[in-house]
Amino acid sequence: MKLCVRSRDALGAVKEITEDSALFEIIAPALSDDNNFYICARNANGSFYHQGSERWKILAVHDKLLPLWASLILIVILLLLASLFSGLNLGLMALDRTELKIIANTGTEKERKYARAIMPVRAHGNYLLCTILLSNVAVNSTFTVILDDLTSGLVAVIGSTLAIVFIAEITPQAICARHGLFIGAKSIWIMKVS
Repeated sequence: MKLCVRSRDALGAVKEITEDSALFEIIAPALSDDNNFYICARNANGSFYHQGSERWKILAVHDKLLPLWASLILIVILLLLASLFSGLNLGLMALDRTELKIIANTGTEKERKYARAIMPVRAHGNYLLCTILLSNVAVNSTFTVILDDLTSGLVAVIGSTLAIVFIAEITPQAICARHGLFIGAKSIWIMKVS
């Protein structure tokens, strides 16, 4: 008799398991001191045979990185930070030092205040750019790792890509292109901390 089991992968596509393979689902017990499990197969007469203790045959159980509530809160915070860094990249780097000096001397009272707050940090343009880019990459990478812990790898890659593009890149850059001076002045302390 040929073994043919149908199952679905993470995206819902039907995949077929041939006579040379099998699919099984394991419900593991709670974590203990020894979290490794080994595969045993039963033959037709009911005897069990240990399949070996090679590293690739060991099943290991592990806890999630964070509880669900903490992961969701962290995902929101990371998306907000990614949005801020992306917006600051455009908002602060688009303002050159000459333009800031002009605004600091001739702008409205609020614009002068904002320009004066940004000028010391913008004077070190290379450091500012490196800080923004490194912070943005670190936040985006952490976001993907946390999302991967909640979902499968493919869902995490697709979900994080879409979230980062639409929520953390396009939207903040559209906002900061118009209000870069205001947002940059209000969040300049994050650049100083970073």
